[in-house]
Amino acid sequence: MFGASRSATAPPAAPPFALPELRALDAYQLYATCLVVLFVLKAIIGVMRRARVRAAAAQGKAAKFAPILCTDAPAPAGSKGKAVVVGGGSFMGRHVVEQLIHKGFKVFVFDMPGGCLHPRGTGAVYSAGDVTSAEQLRGVFAGAALVVHAAAAPASCTDAAKIEAINLGGTRAVLDAARATGVRALVYTSSATVVFDGEGLTDVDESQPYPRKHADVATETRARAEELVLAASSASLSTCAIRPGVLYGQLDCSLLPGLVAAAYCGASRLVLGSGKNFADFTYAENAAHAHVLAADALLSADAPKRKLVCGHAFFVSDGAPVAFWRMCGLLLSGLGYSAPWLRVPAWLGGLLLGGLSSQSVRFATTHHYFSTEAARKALGYAAPVPQDAAVAATVTHFAHLRAAALGVDPVRCLLEVTASATLIAALAHAALTAPHPLAVKAAAEVARALAAPAAALAGAGVPQPHLLIIAGGLSLALHALGAALPNAKPMRVPRVLPPTIPGVPIIGNLVDFLKGPLDLIAVARQHHRNIFTLKIGPQPITFCCHPDGYETFGRGKDDVLDQAAVYGFTIPAFGKNVVYDAPLDKRLQQIQFVAAIMNTSTMRSYVPKIIHEAEAYFAAWGEEGTVELHKEIAQLTTLTASRCLHGHEVRETLCKEVADLYHDIDGGMQPISTIMPRLPIPAHRRRDRARQELAKLFGSVIDKRRASGLKGDDILQVFIDARYKDGKALTNDEITGLLITLLFAGQHTSSITGTWLGMNIVGYGYLDAVYAEQKAAREANGGELNYDALMSMALMRNCVSETLRLYPPLIFLMRKVIVDRTCKHWTVPRGHILAISPREAGRDERIFADANAFKPERFAEGGQAEGLWSSKTLSDDKKVFSYMAFGTGPHMCLGRRFAFLQLSIIWAVLSDMYDMEVIGKIPPPDYDAMVVGPKGDCMVKYKRRAKK
Repeated sequence: MFGASRSATAPPAAPPFALPELRALDAYQLYATCLVVLFVLKAIIGVMRRARVRAAAAQGKAAKFAPILCTDAPAPAGSKGKAVVVGGGSFMGRHVVEQLIHKGFKVFVFDMPGGCLHPRGTGAVYSAGDVTSAEQLRGVFAGAALVVHAAAAPASCTDAAKIEAINLGGTRAVLDAARATGVRALVYTSSATVVFDGEGLTDVDESQPYPRKHADVATETRARAEELVLAASSASLSTCAIRPGVLYGQLDCSLLPGLVAAAYCGASRLVLGSGKNFADFTYAENAAHAHVLAADALLSADAPKRKLVCGHAFFVSDGAPVAFWRMCGLLLSGLGYSAPWLRVPAWLGGLLLGGLSSQSVRFATTHHYFSTEAARKALGYAAPVPQDAAVAATVTHFAHLRAAALGVDPVRCLLEVTASATLIAALAHAALTAPHPLAVKAAAEVARALAAPAAALAGAGVPQPHLLIIAGGLSLALHALGAALPNAKPMRVPRVLPPTIPGVPIIGNLVDFLKGPLDLIAVARQHHRNIFTLKIGPQPITFCCHPDGYETFGRGKDDVLDQAAVYGFTIPAFGKNVVYDAPLDKRLQQIQFVAAIMNTSTMRSYVPKIIHEAEAYFAAWGEEGTVELHKEIAQLTTLTASRCLHGHEVRETLCKEVADLYHDIDGGMQPISTIMPRLPIPAHRRRDRARQELAKLFGSVIDKRRASGLKGDDILQVFIDARYKDGKALTNDEITGLLITLLFAGQHTSSITGTWLGMNIVGYGYLDAVYAEQKAAREANGGELNYDALMSMALMRNCVSETLRLYPPLIFLMRKVIVDRTCKHWTVPRGHILAISPREAGRDERIFADANAFKPERFAEGGQAEGLWSSKTLSDDKKVFSYMAFGTGPHMCLGRRFAFLQLSIIWAVLSDMYDMEVIGKIPPPDYDAMVVGPKGDCMVKYKRRAKK
């Protein structure tokens, strides 16, 4: 078939494998024919692939999406009145519906039948009809204060008359119906393309005029519709328009499915033009947020604010413009497709991609970004969702369109293989038969290379193969492999780091953090809501301020989120080989020793001991007087902790010495200790001496008890009897360290919480109710204040829960990130410290209504916070990760049962013995302290109750 090698002189010896003669003209004709066949087959393949993507996209329309902005507590339903979203089944309309409902509007959706995204299940009232019928619209608009007009002709519509009817006629109908029904505000969903002239726009503002000639009827009619809306603004009907850039996001019906269709057709590598053009992209939730801001402004009673918005259009975007093709690459690569990299002329790219209008090509190859300053000033707009988080959310939502999910279509593969093999064979034939010296030489080399395999085949009795068959077969095999492995890579969700709060070089946000950490957190939350990173010196600390973050924090095990790396400053106080100085396996065993003593039987045994200490202590108060409550509660909790933890030997003979030594250890926990725990300052020297003395004191008690063989009914005895998995007993120093750790947790935090509890119970008028409750509990249990009586005191336990919500002893809980952790759409990288704030969580209005008020009834049965925390089981039963006073997850405070028991007994006894009154105001928290107590004295007057 292929022409043999020819020479102008003597012909060479015929090779074993001869190339058949064929005129060059026939080769070129064959080549041209194959090209035609190729393009026809490619067109068929493109149609099939696009149909496959559309089918996959249609299957994903009903998929639930996870809004980033609607995760906090919604406003009461209907509290803002009725709102109607015309076109609420569209991509943009669906997001607007979601946010309006979240803001408290009762939303009604009116859309054409078979809208892109059916809004049922959102809480909106849905009806379908003719969006160009003013009569139908009037029926829906009745009683509405707000209308959002988001209806537009679908991008797939090519009927100019239909486009004009929907875009322009529909807008006229909406305006007529709004005027007729007394609608107060109308927000129109426009587009930045209404001012696009095809030549490129860079950082223009709303003063940019509409172009004299629009590129297509869709853009022209939307521009004319926007003009109508803005011109209709009046005293009775306030209007404005929102102009988002290139829209993308969850539920996208256009951009991302179109990109995937191009990628699935093998065209994702193409960059049209230079690839250096920038554009404004707008995440759908950001655009919807702008709609809500505009609605609030138009409905505002503030006339100057309303005037800034009425009759104006506003560009909105994700912030800074981004390279158009880079953004496309981020979306595609996140779904496992190749990012665009091969630059081709715009005209050629449009031809290769197919189906692109000249307007689309110009839009993809020119600058078009705009100033959002007007939206910032008039609406207070700033993109609430960062673009990297938006891209990650979009990619995650469209997992059903990833390359691996679409799979391989056998028919498409066969067509592609046939087309590719035919083209390669034709090209090879044309090259080898061309009358050019290089072609002649190439043909001879091919014949020589194929001589040996041809002879082998002939010797085996196989008919002599034809070169075209060999070339075609090789091509077929290679392209079959290529078709079986389509233009795809494993799905990769872009890693999105939390936003970082700007700071000073080297020291970062250290100065502001030392001035007031909670103030810094509050400012950061205003800008970044749920998650952000501070730099405290060289160390990045990522703060999570939402239940999603609390869950990430709580579910992390020690090999993922390490406590020891953060709380290592406690080692000088607690000791070597104890808790944070112990290897992980040993530390977990020590924690199990502690957990084993927090059972119900042990708690029952503590009740008479704590009651005895409390009654004896308060009896010394006399008939009436004035006390500083914090000092009194601190002394009493030291006695009760010593009785339950250390045993009778320490309580009866060494309590004063232990208390003094513990005071020095506690005093060694300074803010500077967290950075330099062994800095030679006086507080650290006293701490180290006290630690040595306590080791001697407890060591002596332990040795005597071991030698005597007597068993105590205290935690000290539990530690003496405990054994590690290898059978070894705890050393005296390890027992000392664990006792110090428990005393620190059980005395310091309990004394502070007991003080806050009393100030709240007395200061807010709950003392008489607590007195009545404990009296009834005693009577129901034979006149005895026992464990069962204490567990029945729901008000008391709710008061403790509410006190800890408002005044958690520790304002921050931290862990070192050992392995990257995901929090919603963000990734907290290895090396960061992950932090949550129990104080911020407890006062978060999104979680707790009237969060700054002391309302223990919120935790009662039927109360607002009943499902967030159980005062009875002391757990987050429904795993909603909202109550953080004891931490969360596997590291929730083990001593919480003891704390509730101890505090309930103290205030049950105190309320039974005395009536009390707070002198002055309840002091504010001292956030400069390591453990947050009252800032100032807590003075109360008391008088003994008259017994009846």
